[in-house]
Amino acid sequence: MINKKKLYNYLNLFTATLFLSCSNTDDENIDVVKDKIYILETGLTDNELDSYGKKVVYRFKSINNLVALNNNSQLKNNYVNSSLYKIIEENAKVRIDYNFNKFLSNKKYNEIFIRTYSEANFDKALDRINSANISLQKVNVAIVDSGVVPVTRAIKAKLKFSINLTNDSSDPFKIISSHATYLASIFAGIDEYFSIKNVYAKNAELYSYRVNVTRDSSQTEKKYGSLQLAVAIDEAVFHNAKIVNLSLSYLSKPYDSSIFIEKILISNAAKKGIVFVVPAGNENMNIDTQEVYPSRYDLNNVVTVSSHNNQLVRAYNSNYGLNVDLSAQGISLHLTNNKGNLDFVSGTSFSVAVVAAAMSLYYGAFPAASLNTMLDHLFMSANDYNNTNENEIISKYGRLDVDRFIKLGMVND
Repeated sequence: MINKKKLYNYLNLFTATLFLSCSNTDDENIDVVKDKIYILETGLTDNELDSYGKKVVYRFKSINNLVALNNNSQLKNNYVNSSLYKIIEENAKVRIDYNFNKFLSNKKYNEIFIRTYSEANFDKALDRINSANISLQKVNVAIVDSGVVPVTRAIKAKLKFSINLTNDSSDPFKIISSHATYLASIFAGIDEYFSIKNVYAKNAELYSYRVNVTRDSSQTEKKYGSLQLAVAIDEAVFHNAKIVNLSLSYLSKPYDSSIFIEKILISNAAKKGIVFVVPAGNENMNIDTQEVYPSRYDLNNVVTVSSHNNQLVRAYNSNYGLNVDLSAQGISLHLTNNKGNLDFVSGTSFSVAVVAAAMSLYYGAFPAASLNTMLDHLFMSANDYNNTNENEIISKYGRLDVDRFIKLGMVND
């Protein structure tokens, strides 16, 4: 007898897959802002700086004595210490060409994976964890984005902290963009038919940092100007994030001052074992020759993710190239919007969250693992099979395989 409910869901998802394969992505971006804010390393207090006519815009929490001022006339004998430049150099991107027999998929070209969850082997990974009697530890995951709206019981249970870093003080349930809420529902699962389904990272504790995204920027005045992303990164590090889900790309290259402080903060976070997961972008271009930020910061603890569809073909507008680390399915994910309803969404943003969820499981199973060990296992475990043109390099290492990722952790634990 045909299960009508399952048949309906399958047809509904199949229709959405066809539709989204030729529609725009649901990704968000962040505006580039030019202002007179600059960074200063100083032992002076806010009041002392104010006495010099220098208003403190923000005092960084993760790096001592680092402040942002709103005037471009710098104080005499105060500067950014050369040691901060050094931590960027020490965190330069290193990607190894692993010399071993890659794990080859036996999946056929004509096999369609309806769910990202099973294609990336989340189900098998959890079975492996349960069989080994591993108790998953909690892992703090920061979502720097449009602001998570806790509209479902699944998201409410996972959302441990939320801060608004914009000038918009209106009711958070009136946030225009659903982007961050979509991302949260990847980690927390979706409420459907009186149950919670597709929980990618049951051990993730979510921390939401709302910044001005392009779709939500009704006000032109940004609270922290060119530093809005830097402030969010600093807050996430200060609140002990282990993984920072940064599913945003700048619309154009940021100004050098923004790049500098963001690279300092990210590199300083690397010393604490914090990893940042970012999108390759959705312009259908090779980012080896055309730069996208922040993915092209070329820092070791920044993992760049592209997107493929449910037939293992590169998503129609996903960026690609050797500067992309991994690919994860990012087409037609069934996720929760900020009204509590379910949408089918697509874009490299959501592939980012899928990879971040896999990292959450890994760190939950192996809390003592170093950042470099985690990255080695993540890249070594990637599945290099893609249904694609041999001349097109989607990513350096291949598709996310969570089961093999966890298996490598067990072997080396």
